[in-house]
Amino acid sequence: MAGDVIVATDFSPSARVAIGHAARIASDRGVGVHAATVVDSDHIATLASSVPLSREAVEKQVIERTKVLLRQELDDAGQQAIASLHVSIGRPADAIEDLCEWLGAGLLVLGYHGKTERGRGPGTVAGRCVRHAPCDVLLTRRSHARSFKRVVVGVDFSEEGRGVIRAAAGMADPSGGEIVLLHAHANPFDALDYTGFGFDEPVRYDDFNQAIQADLDRVAQSMSADAGGRVSAEVLVDAHYGRAIAGWCTDHAADLVVVGTRRKPGLRYWLLGSTAEYILKETECAVLAVRDGH
Repeated sequence: MAGDVIVATDFSPSARVAIGHAARIASDRGVGVHAATVVDSDHIATLASSVPLSREAVEKQVIERTKVLLRQELDDAGQQAIASLHVSIGRPADAIEDLCEWLGAGLLVLGYHGKTERGRGPGTVAGRCVRHAPCDVLLTRRSHARSFKRVVVGVDFSEEGRGVIRAAAGMADPSGGEIVLLHAHANPFDALDYTGFGFDEPVRYDDFNQAIQADLDRVAQSMSADAGGRVSAEVLVDAHYGRAIAGWCTDHAADLVVVGTRRKPGLRYWLLGSTAEYILKETECAVLAVRDGH
């Protein structure tokens, strides 16, 4: 992850947790951290229409007051060292994305709460930032204020997946976190009758599964040196890739799941894919969306 860390807050409980994660990650990587909040321009318009002040005067007062609130929020979170504050007025998602672009951010951290904090996925602003921000995006929940002890990565053996694995290695708690590589697949020999394909012997699924486990173990071994030997690998059998990974995360109390995104030619936003979408909606751990090529 190159570039500074930006944490955007809406003063919610999840955003307070995000502030702590952003400060910790920036400190671990020796980069700067910036705190930002955006006042929706629609709120300013409503306020300006109901007080005897000009739009410009209302904006100035709101920005000044919000800076005070933001500094208090950082103090309450024990993050007095975050000196770079950014308060703006506009459309929250657009303003946050523009700030990431302007600062050349390497990571954006946001509170991840949606409607109920349980299985609803990111809200409108967080969802937009995951798809449009020019950097990696970490979504955190209020229930995961601790450092990331168990980091999960879904491995598909693609070239793009290598960047996702590297990002995971940099997010696990250096004092004792573990990284778990998961690969999920359906049993291919359940779908068709292979007896007419000329095999001398029936193809055994156990052999197929063991071969995949061996490949996954090799990936784990290759990254063990950088991760202090804290890498394990497991093959899951499920026709629904996202369901398999989300279920494992729930059953094993994962703290963070790392997913990849990619930019489709001709589009300015990033595509998550059905697996990442499912994980965002169905897990209660933090989620790191890694940009293709980062």
